[in-house]
Amino acid sequence: MTGTSTVRARALIGCTATLGLAVAGLTVAPAVAAPSTTPFISEIHYDNAGTDTGEAVEVQAAAGTDLTGWTLVRYNGTAPAAAVVYRSPAPAQPLGGVVPAGDASGDGVRVETYPADGLQNGTADGVALVDPAGTVVDFVSWEGVTTAADGPAAGRTSVDTGVAQTNSSPAGSSLQKVGGVWTVATTASFGTVNGSTGPGTDPEPEPDLCALTATTAVGAVQGSGAATPLAGQTVTVRGVVTSDTPGLSGFTVQDGGDSDPATSDGIFVALAGAQVSVGDVVTVRGPANEEFTLTQVGNLRADRGGPATVDVCSSGATVPAPTVLPLPSTPEQREPLESMLVDVTAPLVVTGTFGLESFGEVRLSTGGVLPTPTDVAEPGPAAAAVEADNRTREITVDDGSSRSGVRPVPYLTPTDSVRIGDPVVELGSHVLSYSFNQWRLQPVTGAPDQLVLGEGNPRTPTAEDVGGDVQVGAYNVLNYFVTLVSEDSDARGAETAEALALQEAKIVAGIVGLGADVVALQEIEYGVPFGKDADVALARLTAAVDAADTTGTWDYVRTPDYVRESPDVIQNAIVYRSDVVTPVGESLTGGTVDPQVWSNAREPVAQTFAAPDGDLFTVVGNHLKSKGGTGTGDNADAGVGGQGSFNGDRVRQAQALATFAGQLEQVDPDVLLIGDFNAYSREDPVDVLVAAGYVDVLEPLTDTTYSFDQRNGNLDHVLLSAAAAQKLTGADIWEVNAAEPFAYQYSSGVEELQSPDAYRASDHNPSVVGLDTVAPLGTDVSLADVLGEVAGPFDRDDSDFDVLAALVAAVLAEDPASPVAVLADPTVALTAFLPTDAAFMATGGEIFRGRVPQERVAYNRYLDRLGVDGVEQVLLGHVVPGQTLEAADVLALDGQQLTTAAGTTLTVDVRADGTVAVVDQRAGGRDALLVPGGTDINVGQVQVGHAVDRVLLP
Repeated sequence: MTGTSTVRARALIGCTATLGLAVAGLTVAPAVAAPSTTPFISEIHYDNAGTDTGEAVEVQAAAGTDLTGWTLVRYNGTAPAAAVVYRSPAPAQPLGGVVPAGDASGDGVRVETYPADGLQNGTADGVALVDPAGTVVDFVSWEGVTTAADGPAAGRTSVDTGVAQTNSSPAGSSLQKVGGVWTVATTASFGTVNGSTGPGTDPEPEPDLCALTATTAVGAVQGSGAATPLAGQTVTVRGVVTSDTPGLSGFTVQDGGDSDPATSDGIFVALAGAQVSVGDVVTVRGPANEEFTLTQVGNLRADRGGPATVDVCSSGATVPAPTVLPLPSTPEQREPLESMLVDVTAPLVVTGTFGLESFGEVRLSTGGVLPTPTDVAEPGPAAAAVEADNRTREITVDDGSSRSGVRPVPYLTPTDSVRIGDPVVELGSHVLSYSFNQWRLQPVTGAPDQLVLGEGNPRTPTAEDVGGDVQVGAYNVLNYFVTLVSEDSDARGAETAEALALQEAKIVAGIVGLGADVVALQEIEYGVPFGKDADVALARLTAAVDAADTTGTWDYVRTPDYVRESPDVIQNAIVYRSDVVTPVGESLTGGTVDPQVWSNAREPVAQTFAAPDGDLFTVVGNHLKSKGGTGTGDNADAGVGGQGSFNGDRVRQAQALATFAGQLEQVDPDVLLIGDFNAYSREDPVDVLVAAGYVDVLEPLTDTTYSFDQRNGNLDHVLLSAAAAQKLTGADIWEVNAAEPFAYQYSSGVEELQSPDAYRASDHNPSVVGLDTVAPLGTDVSLADVLGEVAGPFDRDDSDFDVLAALVAAVLAEDPASPVAVLADPTVALTAFLPTDAAFMATGGEIFRGRVPQERVAYNRYLDRLGVDGVEQVLLGHVVPGQTLEAADVLALDGQQLTTAAGTTLTVDVRADGTVAVVDQRAGGRDALLVPGGTDINVGQVQVGHAVDRVLLP
């Protein structure tokens, strides 16, 4: 019976195969079925090539059944978890009339036809059969399972046909339910009982596949290449069922092998509704073919050969032992294991969760989380090589189903998330499969219950403490709009007021948890295009943050007048704690520099603030052109290893931003360029700003700000001017969003997982940096004041031994004429000096083995742990104009000791990584940390040192 899916049971030894007798756990159907006792949907045509034609739904029932009052109700499954009645041309179509006589089974059919496009062609659309009392008797969907939100089927979940039509299906074809199984038929049979051979005529008997002695080895069907060498030929294979995945409309079998390591011993059998179990020995006949480059026997589409026919020969066989799937591995290494039972022994972590709530899949990788190539390598061949390596390290764990809108979402609870970086604790055996350009591990039972994850990247309630007396953050909040999409289709945020309330609560929790005093926001509604005040959304959000944060008072920077005539509907914005910092002057727009470059992006917004000690700093919020869309010329997407579309425009925007920031530095040197640059760390726009002297302080961190296509990198940056970088006390990327599954987002539709907390408020992780601002020189910052303070900001533990104070006393006791005396001189405003640029670069030349990095890198690495509690040379660096600390002097200090007046031994340790520490060897002692300030000390035109504005004990 060509095109008909069949599963049959062969009698076991010692049993008799009798019609209607249960054999091997299955029932062999009699030749002529009894009449149906309950009407059911038996045939559907909803899509075909060209203009849809002949759309219809057939209902089968016992001949003579009166269907008066019965109706068909169609459902739109655009939102599979909340399908709604499709009301055009009418919400329900009456059947009516008596079912006429059909075939020998005693059944007949009634057909309801529809105009072109009367039946929906989308994912998880469906139709319900409703009796006169309003009870749903049958609820069928195609291309996915759906749950009705209204109408007679409200709260009920459909049964997926498991087969589908497409816009290339021939007109006149249909989906038919034959023997309880849905199949694809090239020729529709509306008006005739499906599979009927005429009144009173028995169907033609099928051959006994299990009796066949000549079968084809699975390896011969698979072949040694990527595709079957027997494409289009009817083959017969025999093996043990290794997985039963009804959600994929088929199962896998594996035979004993052909001793060829280049060919796979497993194969997928395409057969919707197959009644088989793991451990059954089956014989399969059908066309060998490729579906999404997966070799299989049978096809759900009649125009590709139709489903396979399967006989169950016996049950309870031993399943072949799993083969180890090596990771990393190339496609060539995986192809010989396609559709075989495998184990993965390499350590794995979650590298992406995109598709979890839609398709029940999780992307795993070995060797750590997969990076975005251009975040770790230069665009071009180097980045392409990273992506090639990524592909060898990843594998997708699937749920054994092709349905969308999986509910409940696997692995997730309202408080227990699956986060990027979580390790795999237990995986179990799976079948290696391939579809949608991904190698996949499919469960053997059709249920995703074998993956157990640990907690390698736990949720944190707040961002880390980054130190400093001022903290500055950046946060892309994912289209916060007070104008609802239901009110204006140009809006990009929430659809309803309820959704907006949830979105707002999550964003507010994120801003408060970030712990920053100033936050640059991206993707805030610009109200003017909607006939509202420019800051209507910003004002509401700020008020919500102010109400939620009991520790401070919040305000927002008023939007400047933009240069562009037609700004985007989203804008950059800045909010701040008015009890900590004070705005200085009006806000400015970067659009004043080369206005035309901002025609497809958001103009930068800048605001200068005064810190509590009066020091000034300027925050510039940024949101460069996205990578979406199709560009030409230098805006064209270069593909793998490239920088996405519109890189040329982003470069021009970065150049204009550098010019704008340079103008700001003329007013005050402490400038912070922060926000969503839509460029990863090694891409050209970031290079432009780094070349202009800005330090990307997030780049050294292990956490990242964004996850796209299961790759992870920094699309957002905090770039500090040289002066601001010297005041940096710490930086953190708070992994509160990008590491979380989309299911927790306010717009996911997964209501059971949503809560008004900070997690997955957006798709970008926020970041925060700390700054130790510097009071103007000449104020109360001398070392004499530092040494005299108790439990003040310079010594956070008054019970701790003050290494610096003890060291100064010890040096002066040995050498009263030492220049160290200047550090205890209350009349000297400057605290201390560090070596000049030339001196520490020379030192770095030796320590870094001749590869001196950029000045700021050498400066930070060399001085990061420089203990000021060492011998006289280390303490001073130089305090007299022209006196410097030479590289040889530093290296010669290694291992030297000094006994302080208090009897404590201090040892100098010059380390291989270029850092210099002076170790407090007391039990529980802590090394002092010198924090460089942002002021250069010059004599004439010669720089002689850098001011140090505080000494802290960590």
